[in-house]
Amino acid sequence: MSARKKDQFKVVKDLLTKADTIIVATDSGREGSNIAWSIMSQAQIDVKKKTIKRLWLNSLEKDAIITGFKNLGDHMQHFSHHYQSDISRQQFDLIRQDLEASRKRTHPKHIDTYDIFCAMLYVLKNGCTWRDLPADYPKWSTVYYYWMSWSKAPTPDKPALLTQVLKKLSLIDDYGKGGQPLILDAQSIKNTATAENKGYDGGKKISGIKRHLAVDINGFPQAIHITRANITDRDGAIALVTLNLEHFKLVRTMMVDSGYTGQNFANEISSLTSAKVIVVKRNELHQFSVIPQRWLIERSFSWLENYHRLWRNCERKLNTSLMMVSLAFIRLLLKRY
Repeated sequence: MSARKKDQFKVVKDLLTKADTIIVATDSGREGSNIAWSIMSQAQIDVKKKTIKRLWLNSLEKDAIITGFKNLGDHMQHFSHHYQSDISRQQFDLIRQDLEASRKRTHPKHIDTYDIFCAMLYVLKNGCTWRDLPADYPKWSTVYYYWMSWSKAPTPDKPALLTQVLKKLSLIDDYGKGGQPLILDAQSIKNTATAENKGYDGGKKISGIKRHLAVDINGFPQAIHITRANITDRDGAIALVTLNLEHFKLVRTMMVDSGYTGQNFANEISSLTSAKVIVVKRNELHQFSVIPQRWLIERSFSWLENYHRLWRNCERKLNTSLMMVSLAFIRLLLKRY
C-alpha cells in the first residue's frame, strides 16, 4: 500500500473511531455493504459499541436525500443475511413501491420489505417449508402473512399483487404491437403427499398438476395458468387465453406443438383473439432435433427447474402453485437488471 493511501486510511480510521453513529451510504448491492464492512473491520471498529445506520437512496434529488435520512435503517439488520437466492436492493427497488403500496401504513415500519421478499425467494430456491426459514430472516409467520397477502387476488376483477408485478416486469401490456408470435405449451408435474389438487395425465403417466405457459420470443412469460393434470393441453390453453384476452388482443400468431392439433382448437383461438395457430411438428423419423422457435418455451420450463420448490408440486392449492411459478419468473427478470 502506498504512503498516500495509508494516510487516507488513517484519516478514515480516526473519524470512525471518534464517531458515535456511522451511516453507511455505499451502493445498494451486496458488494457495497461488503466494502463498508471490510473498511470497518480493517479499522478495528467495535461495531457493538457503535450505532450503525444504513442510508438507501434511489436518486440524488433533494427530496430523495431528505427522505433517505428520515428513514435510516439498521445496517446490522440489513447485513444479516446473504444467501444465493437473495437479490440486490437495487434490483428490489424496481418493485418495492408496488409491493409496499398494497398495505396502508398508520405507524412506522419495523420490518424491511426487502427481507420479506428475500425470505420468500429462499423458500422457493431451497424448497424448504416456511417454518424452516433461517433465523436471520424475519419470523416465518410474518413472511407467510405477507406471502398470503401478495398471492391472493383482492377482488375477482383484480389479479394478485405478485401477478401485477410479473406483468410489469414482462411488459405484457405492450406485447403484440410488433407482431411477435406467442408460444404455448404445457408441462405435467408430479404431486407430493401434501398437495390436494391432482389429476392423471394418461399421456405422460403423471398424477399431479399441469402448468400451461405462454411466452414471447425471449422466453419471458406472458401468461401462466395451472390446472389438474387430467385437463388436456387444448382445454388448458383455451382457458389461459380466455383469462388473458386483454393482453393477447394484438397477437396474430400462436405457435404450438402437435399436442394442440385440431381444427376446433384453431377456430376457438381465432374467435377469441383473431390469432392464427401454427402447429410445429416433430421429425417424422422420431429423431431428436431442435424445433425452430419452439425450443424457447422449453428453455423457459428449464428455468423453473433451478428452484427446488418447483421440482414437484407440494402446494395444497392451485393458486399457490401459480404464485410460486410467478415468483420464480419475477426473480429471473429482476436478476437481468
